[in-house]
Amino acid sequence: MRLKGSGIIGITVRMLTGLAFALIACSNPMAASAIAGQDFELRLGETARLEGSDLVLQFISVPSDSRCPTGVQCVHAGDATARLRVEGGGGPEASLDLHTNDQPKEGTQGSFVIRLVVLRPLPRDGQPVQASDFVATLKITARP
Repeated sequence: MRLKGSGIIGITVRMLTGLAFALIACSNPMAASAIAGQDFELRLGETARLEGSDLVLQFISVPSDSRCPTGVQCVHAGDATARLRVEGGGGPEASLDLHTNDQPKEGTQGSFVIRLVVLRPLPRDGQPVQASDFVATLKITARP
């Protein structure tokens, strides 16, 4: 009597399943380690974990960017929004929209405050920023 999954097809399925999980894990590497109270950078799509904590955040998108382009004189500075996915830190998984000029510039996750320090690059006149070029500088502190 043969055990189910012990033949060549079962072995192949298990190998392909393992490969799929490995590819998923590699597509979202832990690109940064954050230290409480210190600025750190995340490129769009990157993930960071706060050292000594289970707080994990990922920079997932820039849903809006109306900042005044470099080389242009504007009446209003405009604003950009960085969207983060956060989990751990004593709170449920959540999405935070943090702004460069408008409010909120920071959000909370459990016992932590996450602040958007700067979003680069600034737009240039007539040249939209490519999503892959966005870098968010963030700072995580303990919630008072």
